[in-house]
Amino acid sequence: SVMLSDIMLGANDSLHEGNFTWMSDNRPVSIDDWKTGEPNDYSTFNGEDNVAWRVYEMKIQLNDMNGTRSQSRALCQK
Repeated sequence: SVMLSDIMLGANDSLHEGNFTWMSDNRPVSIDDWKTGEPNDYSTFNGEDNVAWRVYEMKIQLNDMNGTRSQSRALCQK
């Protein structure tokens, strides 16, 4: 499968595992196009709390990620 850089979206579940909210105002994340098997809070990275877009085989889907991965990019709203 083809994977491009991850794009962090500014949402996480740091306050309550499994309840993703936007960092700007704590509103619930209403998009629900997770990649199959995600979110999974993968423990190898000490959990995954951040929401990111990831491209799999030219389709953009949500993934939960650890916030310290250096290859991730951020998406900002102007």
